[in-house]
Amino acid sequence: MVGSIQDYLVRGHQKVIGHYQFLLRSQTLSNAERTLIESRLAKEEEELGALIENVWKGRPSGPVQFKGGVG
Repeated sequence: MVGSIQDYLVRGHQKVIGHYQFLLRSQTLSNAERTLIESRLAKEEEELGALIENVWKGRPSGPVQFKGGVG
């Protein structure tokens, strides 16, 4: 259950980042608008990085060992 919530949050951040990137492609943004969007984009990317780091902290490191035989 927790994994699905984290996946949902990661996807949400990715969608917001994609939207900001889309907005920055606009040729009609003022300098103030562009600066604001770039600031928000940087914050969103930082939050996504922190979320992903926290997700990986809870997972085992190294190769996964499976118990039992094959077949």
